[in-house]
Amino acid sequence: MGISESVSSIILQRQSLLGEIDRRLADATALQRRVQRLTAEESGLNEAGCGTQLQALRDLLVGLNETAGLLELQRSRFSRGHLTLLICGEAGMGKSRTLLTMTGLPDGEVVSRCGDHCTGTTIEVEHSDQAERRYTVTTLTEEEFLRERVWPYFERLQLSPVPATLAEFRQLALPESSGLSALIGSARAAEDVSRGLYDKLLLLHQKLHRYESWLTGEMLQVSLDEVAIWTTYPSRLEPSADWRCLAVRSAKLQTQIPIPEFRQVRLYDTPGLGGLRAGEVEALARSIDAEADAVLRIERPDPVRVRSEQFMSELNDRIESQLQSGIRLRDLQSIVLNRLADGSNSEMCKVEYDLAVGVRAKLGRVVIADCSNADELQRFVLVPLLEYLVSACPEQDAKRLRMLDERVVQASNQVLALMQTCRESVSIQLAGYDSEEDFLEWFKEVQGDFAGKMCELRERTLQQRTQQDSDFLSQLKTVTQKAHSMVTVPEADEIRALQVHSRSIEFGGTIDHFTTRLRAELGAIYSELRGELGRKVIEATQLSLLQAMSSAGLQVLPIGAAPGEAFAELARQFDSGKCPQLAASCRMIAEFCIDFPHFLSAVWGGLSLLHPDNLLSEVGRVSEPDPKNPVRPAVPLAACKKLSEVLAREKQRVIRQIEQELSQIAAMPSNLCWGLVWEIHDRLVHRASAESEWRRFLRERRQVLMPERSAAERESLLSLRRLSNVLEQMKTGAFTPWGSQT
Repeated sequence: MGISESVSSIILQRQSLLGEIDRRLADATALQRRVQRLTAEESGLNEAGCGTQLQALRDLLVGLNETAGLLELQRSRFSRGHLTLLICGEAGMGKSRTLLTMTGLPDGEVVSRCGDHCTGTTIEVEHSDQAERRYTVTTLTEEEFLRERVWPYFERLQLSPVPATLAEFRQLALPESSGLSALIGSARAAEDVSRGLYDKLLLLHQKLHRYESWLTGEMLQVSLDEVAIWTTYPSRLEPSADWRCLAVRSAKLQTQIPIPEFRQVRLYDTPGLGGLRAGEVEALARSIDAEADAVLRIERPDPVRVRSEQFMSELNDRIESQLQSGIRLRDLQSIVLNRLADGSNSEMCKVEYDLAVGVRAKLGRVVIADCSNADELQRFVLVPLLEYLVSACPEQDAKRLRMLDERVVQASNQVLALMQTCRESVSIQLAGYDSEEDFLEWFKEVQGDFAGKMCELRERTLQQRTQQDSDFLSQLKTVTQKAHSMVTVPEADEIRALQVHSRSIEFGGTIDHFTTRLRAELGAIYSELRGELGRKVIEATQLSLLQAMSSAGLQVLPIGAAPGEAFAELARQFDSGKCPQLAASCRMIAEFCIDFPHFLSAVWGGLSLLHPDNLLSEVGRVSEPDPKNPVRPAVPLAACKKLSEVLAREKQRVIRQIEQELSQIAAMPSNLCWGLVWEIHDRLVHRASAESEWRRFLRERRQVLMPERSAAERESLLSLRRLSNVLEQMKTGAFTPWGSQT
């Protein structure tokens, strides 16, 4: 398999693992929410004496946030359709020259303009099949500029106050370097590094008016002759220099890459190190974690200065100490000792190569090459680098996944261990609030209140059991008016027209048609009342029962707003407390409804008056021959008028009959609700087994139910109880590692 095919295979393999990353990211997110929920119970943890565990949870949350961020980076890495080569090194080593050689770009597009660094921002190079090169730049927002470019200087130099906005940074009165001792002390100001860092901060501050208008966070397309302005630093000696490069986060170039094997490899040229810019190593490490599948580090040996063997390993150690992805820099890195085209540093390249070989285990692969020679660079650096990349990339991907998996599983186990410790401490603290004598006295009191209120409710419903459902009667009146106005009786012409066009020989078929239609229309209107009979009466009874039960110590349980929902929730609470009788009683109340046959009997009994047989004897069997159509009978208009009158009369009689029958059953809901209250009273007040369940249920919850504690005690107790509930809800197992899932 060729290099290009191997790169494609790696990309496809990565994309097949996205589901696994998403599942582990969901695990990490769930852990984050769990830890956040626990740390929100700060007062309860402190009351339980779990201050150490609280701090451990906070530290764990920081680690989980980092892990989630790394998982997001890994998902981004596996989602893209290319591999990434990141070019790095100290300033002036030839990184941009290497990029020019690889891409065949003309001189002048990615070079220094006599500034401090050859590259002022990260330049991303992507292969394009189009002949025309396209450049885009992405600028920083004001917030990103402060966070990434300004605040690191204040942290390293220990300056204050730290500006929170761009306006505050603009208004700062920063002295020249000579006055630095007034800010950070004479001893630290004398250090060259600190002074160099301060000069960089001073540059950002002094030139702010030249670039702040570009701090918009936009992606802009730029012309080829503007590339240098956007990507490299100008000279400080130019009074009218354009400093917009300070506002740029990154630049992107789309061009044809002449090396076929690199067309699925994205190239990143990073700003040079060693310029005393605060946070430059940390920024490079973040780029390696987020982007790099391979790192090409460029070093140019100085022909007049011999460097020790530590010169490269020290920088390696600094970068590697900042990496979080679990991959060592040496596993990604190839170092090129850049031999100048005129050969002036050839001997020094050999000397430093021999020195580097001694520490190769710490550095990775080392090679000597002229970075301006395309053929030499391709044969000795790029092709071997790609061959190593496609062979090592699967193992590195697996290592990253294992590291992230271990972090999530380890965090899960730590959370479970901390939860167990907290649970034990909370149990001990809650036990200190326990008093059986106080509880029994309180239980006797609340049970007495509950029994009294249930008796009062039973007597009240007994007196109201013959009371009609006023809401239902009001709706019955409205529906009856609707039946009078909306149900129409056919006129004689409509009846005759139907008879003429009917195939029925007998007039009885026409009578059957119109009586059926009237029955259907009246039935549909009165069916609107089905389910309304007793609905308000039931809700009022449920609410009265709920108010009575609230006196039994249940007032702090989470219950819904609607009475039926409240009793359904109470039933679940009793089920969880192993109180089946109490749960069954609450479920009986929640599910109580009235759907007895009296309603249907009243409606359909009235509608039966419209049976066609009842009308046929009065209207008569009419049939006489029609000379024009002897097959069908002709019906006299008088018979049709007679049928219309009879239908109108019967409609009124049916409506009166239904209204009368429904009015007579309007008192049944009150009577049935009285029976419900009586049944619940017997179940919950008189049965000793129910009292036993009450006692067991309330004893488990007495810490948050019993009154007569000081405000501080109540607050402490509630904090502990909330924490105990949270811990109980979170009692789950650890996450399953990758590779163990079925």
